[in-house]
Amino acid sequence: DLTSEINTVRSELEFKTAQATQLEGEKGQLEAANSEHVAKIENIQVAYKNLEARSKAMEQNERVLEKQIEELREQLRASDDLGTQLKDKNDALIQLEGSLREKDQELEEIHNQSGDVVRQWQDRASELEATTKDLEAELE
Repeated sequence: DLTSEINTVRSELEFKTAQATQLEGEKGQLEAANSEHVAKIENIQVAYKNLEARSKAMEQNERVLEKQIEELREQLRASDDLGTQLKDKNDALIQLEGSLREKDQELEEIHNQSGDVVRQWQDRASELEATTKDLEAELE
């Protein structure tokens, strides 16, 4: 009776030992799988942090690009304003050149007329001189 009880207890003990060994093996497998999962999670966390850093860098780059775009727009507006001013000044210069040509023609006409007037005065002076000589001759 006692022997059979001891044998039963031994069998149960062997069964429990085998179960414990099997459970330890499963535990080792679960720990290995858990370690793999932890490593994957850590890799994912690193990748996520890298993505966050890239995202922040891209946001910063976007702000810099937006600022540069606005500066370029301002430069373009200033360039357009300068272009308009240049066109206005060019138009004014063309008008001044036309006025200058007209004034030059008027001056040339005045110069030509003054030459005629000088000749007329010279002719009259010659005539007066001749008349004066005639009168002097008559008076003598």
